[in-house]
Amino acid sequence: MKNLQQNRGITLIALAITIIILLILAGITIGSITGNKGTISQTHEATGNAQRQSIIEKIQADLLTEKTKTGKTPTKNDLINIIKEKGYAKEEPGTDSFISKDGEQEIKYNEITGWLRIMVGDTVDYTPDTVTEEEKSKLVSDLQKGLSEGYNGKIKNTSVNQKDFNWKVYNITDDSVELISDGITDDYIALYGVLGFTNGVYLLNEYCNSLYNNQSVGATARSMNIEDITDKLKTDENGKKVYEDFEDYIKYGETAQILSLVPKKWQEDKDENLSSWGTLKEYQNEDDAWDQNEIERNLKQTYWNEILEDEFITINTREENNSNFYKEVCEMDEEYWLSSRYTYIFGDDLVSFGIRRLNGYSYEINGTDLCYNDGTNGGAFFKVRPIVTIPINKINLNGDYEANGNMWKLK
Repeated sequence: MKNLQQNRGITLIALAITIIILLILAGITIGSITGNKGTISQTHEATGNAQRQSIIEKIQADLLTEKTKTGKTPTKNDLINIIKEKGYAKEEPGTDSFISKDGEQEIKYNEITGWLRIMVGDTVDYTPDTVTEEEKSKLVSDLQKGLSEGYNGKIKNTSVNQKDFNWKVYNITDDSVELISDGITDDYIALYGVLGFTNGVYLLNEYCNSLYNNQSVGATARSMNIEDITDKLKTDENGKKVYEDFEDYIKYGETAQILSLVPKKWQEDKDENLSSWGTLKEYQNEDDAWDQNEIERNLKQTYWNEILEDEFITINTREENNSNFYKEVCEMDEEYWLSSRYTYIFGDDLVSFGIRRLNGYSYEINGTDLCYNDGTNGGAFFKVRPIVTIPINKINLNGDYEANGNMWKLK
């Protein structure tokens, strides 16, 4: 009987201890879920942050639309008017912030407008990735695929080197910034023949991306192309740009029926997407790069040649209103490739296929004929102008541009 009572006593004590332990553990678990730093609290915080960012991005898109429409950087009053008109605020916006209708978040105006502080012409402290010897070797190997048989120029595409550049803002979109190098490469890239036409655009872009990308910030690189120029040209009273009136045998943009061999690359694009990378083409026999059927085809005149010195639009930069930035940034003491193809119809059944180039000291857009519709080849070698595209959220736009030596730092 005595032993039974002792066992019951021990059992009750053990039960009490177990209950106490369970209550402690329950308290810890509930606290971890519901406390200030608990799972529920963190989930609410993450949801709130996502909602907040979504509101900011929507307002930024509206501001960009306003900036594009007016050509001016929106003011604080413009921002407040957009917040009111679009119904983003729960109540009357304050002097420095507003309470959002969705989620009742307090959002400061400088959280929204920080990115508006970056301007065309600004310098960005950008550094590309280091290029390994293995990567250089692959690039050199690929560059040989832009040279048809019979090429005997002095530039053989046998070495590539990364050059140090300063990088200036060339374009700004709602989610990225395009940076243009302040110079051209030391390397010359040779292109020759039908392989030069077929692979030239791809290789110029690959050359730039291999040497000037930065994977850690999601930055890619490419060669400057013809659209980088034409997008910055003025229009006349009829809404036309100067090159649209170019005429040589037939007018720019018109088509003609020509008895012609054509490169398969032309057959693939049909005079469209002239700056698209495409893929690197390899042929066991370079004759296979031609569509060998000599038949009548509708070819479009996509070549034009103009001096653009007085044709660039002006833009407000940090240093100057109505700046000639786009004209000045194109000025170099040499010619350089533009990664864009063209078709040049210059006579009865006379057609050439080539790659664009820019004469940096005369502002002349020209081109190099790389192959002709009779199967013959041409070629040249020029330097290259890299352009980098970087996500705008990788640039620290909350920093002080002037205090950082007149440049934006990366995050």
